[in-house]
Amino acid sequence: MIVTVTLNAALDKTHLLGDFRLGAVNLPQQVLALAGGKGINVARVLHALGEPVVATGVVAGHTGAYVESCLDREGIIHAFHRLADGESRTCLAIVHPEQGIQTEINEAGAFVSATEFERFRTRFAELLPRASWVALSGSMPPGLDGAACLELMNMARAAGKPLSLDTSGPALPLALTGRPDVFKPNQGEAEALLGWRVDETNLAASLERLLGMGARVVALSLGAAGAAIATRDEAWFLAAPRVDAINPIGSGDSFLASLIASLLHGLPLADAGAWAVAAGSANAAVPGAAACTRAQIEALLPAVRPCPLGDAVGIAP
Repeated sequence: MIVTVTLNAALDKTHLLGDFRLGAVNLPQQVLALAGGKGINVARVLHALGEPVVATGVVAGHTGAYVESCLDREGIIHAFHRLADGESRTCLAIVHPEQGIQTEINEAGAFVSATEFERFRTRFAELLPRASWVALSGSMPPGLDGAACLELMNMARAAGKPLSLDTSGPALPLALTGRPDVFKPNQGEAEALLGWRVDETNLAASLERLLGMGARVVALSLGAAGAAIATRDEAWFLAAPRVDAINPIGSGDSFLASLIASLLHGLPLADAGAWAVAAGSANAAVPGAAACTRAQIEALLPAVRPCPLGDAVGIAP
């Protein structure tokens, strides 16, 4: 059973508009409402892949209850800690399919006190004995920081569980000291950590520096260009297949979910990376965050050909 952790769960609302005008009434062509937060997105794709998964984390208020009801409708098992006060966040994405751009408005989320975090730790500890993998994903809510993330990582490590890390901002440097088995930054997150722009001229050096921060595997997602994935022993570049992109939100989470599932099934790193890139691309071609299906991922898989990093022609600017 894979356990995904979302400390800042959300109701994700996506509005698809052909055009957007400031200061005017805008009528969306389509509105989607899904349980969200990066860990929940990972759980959704794992569920679509047929993997046993349980989503945990923190929810609050009426919005948190709605998040849980959304997961119930999708058939995704969950075990969240409900805060006594506050309200889970709502995140709004305005997507322009024809222009290929999106605008996101993300609320901060409910405050998590030390007492409430301790209660969540108890819930997390109850899940660990059955976990085959722990995926810690997403931003820290008000009241928590990298120390909280590191504490959960240490609990998973003490229980002998492999884990992945996908967070950003001030929490990330401290969390990385927990030495995750898989660290999945996107290009912007990697650049913020490294202090330089990542491009085809320094991709290998960037991966080497990121590996030096403690992870066993670094899976660097590069948006429409694809991804680079490396360990101390091997490094691969995987160009993304061409798709008619509608909504890229959740593509990184889809990438990570497919990577985790592939590694757990014993696939070689290059093949696991191919599954990951196929999932990220499949997600970009459908409305909704992390809403791709196994069939859509499999349809793109033959188009993803891993290339040893030294032979790669480079990434898009």
